[in-house]
This record gives sequence, C-alpha cells and structure tokens, in this order.
Amino acid sequence: MPIIEEYSYGGENMSAPLKVTRLGAAEDLRQSLKKEKRTVNQIRIRAVLAIVQGGRVPAVAKAISASERAIRNWVHLYECEALDGILDHRTGRQCRLSEEQMNHLKRKILSGPNENDECSGLIGADVRRILKEEYGIPYSLDGVYYLMHNQLNLSHIKPRPVHRKANSDEQEDFKKTSPKWLPL
Repeated sequence: MPIIEEYSYGGENMSAPLKVTRLGAAEDLRQSLKKEKRTVNQIRIRAVLAIVQGGRVPAVAKAISASERAIRNWVHLYECEALDGILDHRTGRQCRLSEEQMNHLKRKILSGPNENDECSGLIGADVRRILKEEYGIPYSLDGVYYLMHNQLNLSHIKPRPVHRKANSDEQEDFKKTSPKWLPL
C-alpha cells in the first residue's frame, strides 16, 4: 500500500481534515451505498462519504463508533484503490452440503416423516439424525436450525403433529357415540 504524502497520520495535526482527490467520489460513493447489501461495507462507504463531504475524522469516528485510525485507513484505501479498496470481501464458512444434497434434504423435510422415522413430525433432532445417517455430516442442533432457516428457507415451527397411527374415521365415530358429559 503506497503512502500518500498529503495525509498527516501523526503528530499534533491528527484532527486535520482529510482530502479525497478522486474525481466524482461523492456520487460514486452514493451510488455504491444504494447497491451495497452488507452492513459492514455500508458503514465504510458512509464514513468515506462523510469525509468527502467535509467531515472531520474524530467526528465521523464518533458518529459510527469506529476508531480514527480505521477511518483514515478507509480514506487512504479509497484514494489508492477506489471503492474496491474499502469493501470487505470476506465470506463466511461454506455450507457442507452440496446443492444437490440441499435440494434432496429440503424435499425430504417437506414430505414429512416416513414409517422408519417413528415420529409424527420431523424436528431439528430428526433432521440432524438424517444429516448424519444419509450424508455422514455431523451438525449441531443450532447448525441444523441455521441450515433450515438460512439455506433451505424453511421454518422449524410446524403445525401440531398428528400421530402416524391416528385414524380420523374412528375419531369421528367416537365423537358421535360418546356421551355429552361423563359422570364423576
């Protein structure tokens, strides 16, 4: 990262305003802010935009709860590398299931339990067992719920389960033939 002479990074002049010399910086930053989805990048863009619009580093740092050094670094990176310099390109851990496995798991969850599952409705522990048995991938219960919600767009909240051996005809007959009240 090359050092730019016009910035004063030390001494008594730390609160001196930084100057962004890039042409069209304010409009470029405003357009990028509208498109950016990640919050960490929005904060960085807003900080550099505030400096471009004449804000001072201590005030901007206090407004966004960041260090003055971070603000100065972001402005310096923007000057050297444009918008790509200040964006955080890191990504989180990748899902351990392939796209095909995720589609199969989603279909299996949506179809409900089969006779071998011995339950009336799949819950997180059941999905965890399926992941371990069928794909050989261990997941924590929190990881299963994260997977269901964020990758599969499913809710772990489900309607009241119906027992697999329940017979709706027998239940209706019971309702019709049972007395209205039972003596104590």
